This record gives sequence, structure tokens and C-alpha cells, in this order.
Amino acid sequence: MKRLENPTEIINKATYNVVVGAIKDSVQSTLLSALSTKTFELDVAKQRQLLAVLEQAVDAGYHKSNAVFMRTVARAFAIVKAEESSSKK
Repeated sequence: MKRLENPTEIINKATYNVVVGAIKDSVQSTLLSALSTKTFELDVAKQRQLLAVLEQAVDAGYHKSNAVFMRTVARAFAIVKAEESSSKK
């Protein structure tokens, strides 16, 4: 039987997809656009290196901030759970 995801896992996955996916796509698109319009010039090898560094920075930033975000989500779930418990009494 397939294990059901808990709300924290769902939020964590959605956050990763939104933050990392959207930011990486945006950074890559913006960088490639700047290169194609000659806003600045880099050879192909340097372009790949720059993209790799930027992707690593996005991943690192996500992992740093995600711990704080998920603690906040856990506190919010605790409040909701406490309110549900008190309303059942």
C-alpha cells in the first residue's frame, strides 16, 4: 500500500519546486538573454561555469532558508492542531 504524504512533505516538495525550479529557470533565461543581446560577453565554457555556480548558489540558498521555513510551517501546524483540539472539547 502506498504511504500517504504528510502535509509537511507536500509543502517541502512544493517549496523546492517553486523556489529552486523557478529561480533556476529565471536565472538561466535572464543570463542567456543577456548573453544573446551582448549585455556582456562570455565564451561558451565560461557561460557553463557561470550557470553551474549560479545553480549551486540557488541550491545552497534554498537549503539554508528551507530549515527556517519548515520550522515556521511546523509551528503553524501546531497552532492549527491545538485549535482543533480545543474546539473538540
